[in-house]
Amino acid sequence: METALATTSEHDASKPSEDSFVNRELSWLQFAHRVLEMAQDPDMPLLERVKFAGILGMIYDEFVMKRMGGFRRQMERGKRHRSTDGLDPAQELSLCRDELNRQTKALTKLLEQELRPALAGIGVPLLDYESLDDERRSGVDRVFDETKSRQSHGDRRARSRRRDPTRTRCDSRRLRP
Repeated sequence: METALATTSEHDASKPSEDSFVNRELSWLQFAHRVLEMAQDPDMPLLERVKFAGILGMIYDEFVMKRMGGFRRQMERGKRHRSTDGLDPAQELSLCRDELNRQTKALTKLLEQELRPALAGIGVPLLDYESLDDERRSGVDRVFDETKSRQSHGDRRARSRRRDPTRTRCDSRRLRP
């Protein structure tokens, strides 16, 4: 009896607690925060700071579409699976939303109060669409439409390749002697 209890106690002691794990999504947002800190660093050259701010936009877009969208789908399907750190999808979504809101507010403040004025000061203003004249709006619309069209065609080609059963990574006929 004592041996069984000792073995069970040893097993429980060796089992890591939920506190031992790092949440994947919150860790990703911590990475994004480090990028934000680089964009906020006044000792960093201006265009590097702008580049980091742009990278953040891409990080946030991907995060919202893929990861936060995944939480919503899990909740809609009634999944209550907990992550390794013990959070259910609703808790993860809430924590991620709160952190993302904090970071986007800080990024917006950085853009409006520091980066935009600094860029304007060197003759490279970032203009809002509404402030453009008709000719510039037309140019922006054309570039947007061309980019959207290229992306749409690329997505369709990628989807058709995935569905094409004749396209395989390995043609088994070539493996035969």
